[in-house]
Amino acid sequence: MSRIGLIFLALGAALSQLAAEPALRPGEAFTFRVTWGLLGSVGEIKVNDVPATEPGTVAINVTTRSAGLARVIYPFDGTGQSFFDQSNGRLLRATAATKSRGDSTDASIVFDYPAAEAHYTDHLEPKRNTTLALPEQPPLELITSLIHARDFNLKPGDVQAITVLFDDEFYELNLRAGDYEKVRTADGKVRALLITPEPIGKPKGMFKRGGAIRVWLADDAERLPVRFEVSLKIGTAVALLTAHSETNGAEGSTAVETATVWPTTQDPHTTRLLADRL
Repeated sequence: MSRIGLIFLALGAALSQLAAEPALRPGEAFTFRVTWGLLGSVGEIKVNDVPATEPGTVAINVTTRSAGLARVIYPFDGTGQSFFDQSNGRLLRATAATKSRGDSTDASIVFDYPAAEAHYTDHLEPKRNTTLALPEQPPLELITSLIHARDFNLKPGDVQAITVLFDDEFYELNLRAGDYEKVRTADGKVRALLITPEPIGKPKGMFKRGGAIRVWLADDAERLPVRFEVSLKIGTAVALLTAHSETNGAEGSTAVETATVWPTTQDPHTTRLLADRL
């Protein structure tokens, strides 16, 4: 798998990890522009609340795609959807799929709370099908847990324990609040609170491979996640919030927009040079 593929699998972790309670408001949507090293903008992640077809449920969609020159080198698309019980916020089931050049994934998970277990199904590799015992703390998904961090009202030095589902296993993390910093965002420099997820006990998932994540929540009433970073051995990918909206019918929905211009033509020589580096 190429390095761009690893970056998107890390940033698109929400496609195989599902949240235990909706982190979004009704009708809310986030768009993040993804950048990586010399390639600059390489794609986007969208997280949005959508109407569910089943009565008494709500749903969250996550889509991840490469774009621009990165898409020429490594086309990547991912989709995921999580369904929740509207009355108590518990996750009911979820689906996730990714497609890239020569590689695809397709999995789903269904939660059985009376039996205290979850049934994981890999639709492409049935031998990976398994039943997971539910942890005491309802599991969160990594990307939406970082969005959900705004509701924890963390202050510098605070720690919030969460349980995360990564693919077919659970692991525990602490969300540790650092200091307020001036950070560069899609809307210029802003003051924001640094939140760092840290593994509890033996590292699992991307943390097992030495990965690290940082997210910055804007120091204002909305506390939006304006920037997050995923560091791997191959480099650091940055996701900047470029658009946020709430369309629940209330007056004055908020929105932040940043124009993204992708190259309309590609230099074959440059493309080959970049491909050789990946």
